[in-house]
Amino acid sequence: MRISGSLLVLLAVVAVFLWVFRVPDADIATLEAKYGQAPSQFITLPLGERVHLRDQGNPDGRVLILLHGTSASLHTWEPWVAQLGDDYRIITVDLPGHGLTGPIASCDYSVECSVRMVEDVREYLGLEHFVIGGNSLGGQIAWRYALAYARYVDGLILSDASGGPNINPAPMTPAFVLAGIPVLNHLLEIIMPRSLVEKGLQDATSVDGFVTADKVDRYWQLGRRPGNRKAM
Repeated sequence: MRISGSLLVLLAVVAVFLWVFRVPDADIATLEAKYGQAPSQFITLPLGERVHLRDQGNPDGRVLILLHGTSASLHTWEPWVAQLGDDYRIITVDLPGHGLTGPIASCDYSVECSVRMVEDVREYLGLEHFVIGGNSLGGQIAWRYALAYARYVDGLILSDASGGPNINPAPMTPAFVLAGIPVLNHLLEIIMPRSLVEKGLQDATSVDGFVTADKVDRYWQLGRRPGNRKAM
């Protein structure tokens, strides 16, 4: 079978692109040493899931469970912990396919799967009453959890939660555009330039000074935990 010259050129361009922009997975031990030190803890849930969470603040205070958004991690909530920790007990958790929790064999990464995991965390910690909140994807998981397990939920905090009617859709970041294209979305399992992460964070906020070098590094490095890119 003969291959045309133009096809060979295209294949060569793709090969060079992948060679230049390919970013390998990060080492799990290195990530946990940097982002999983105290007060982080790792718990094992009934189906064998190893989950990264933090249980901080006033142990006798009212309980808040806070859930991060897409491509983020529990570290998102550290400013809230600093502000509210004297009065509240604050539980934060890395969702399936995110942060140091990473991929979960029993999970298809649906919202329903994450709701189930949050319930397993609640049961593990023995929580009976709490306020649950979240940002973006975490907000959708929070309100869906509240619908499914209303008997435990005293209040709901939603910050730009997803899952409702998209009346005024904002432009999608480059990573989300690529993630929605069949076949090409598999490139996200291979490439993840730091510049793409930085652009995504800048597009997601209008707050001056929000996107710092350390924050970009954290998103970029935790996004490269083995299995996280495939889960996204």
